[in-house]
Amino acid sequence: TQKADLEQQVKDLEERFSQEEEGAQELDNKKKKLEHDIDGLKKDIDDMRLSLQKSETECKTCDNQIHTLQNEIAHQDETIAKLTRERKRLEEQNSKTTEQLQAEEDKV
Repeated sequence: TQKADLEQQVKDLEERFSQEEEGAQELDNKKKKLEHDIDGLKKDIDDMRLSLQKSETECKTCDNQIHTLQNEIAHQDETIAKLTRERKRLEEQNSKTTEQLQAEEDKV
């Protein structure tokens, strides 16, 4: 009968509506989970950016320290070279003085 058909259609529509509501709720839950995951990933990205900035700053600091130490080494190398030349000059002077002293002693 027509009434039975209409009642069946209403029942089918109510069932379909219920399934659609469940599907919509499922999609909403998935959406919320994805939004939560996205927020977590954004936080991870921000943390990584901060870590990268910190590493870059540390790298610049190390580069500056290396440059300073290289300059200090170059200065010390210059000082060593000067002192080596001075030592050699003094050794030669000492040798000449010793020879002169020996020559004077031989005269006496």
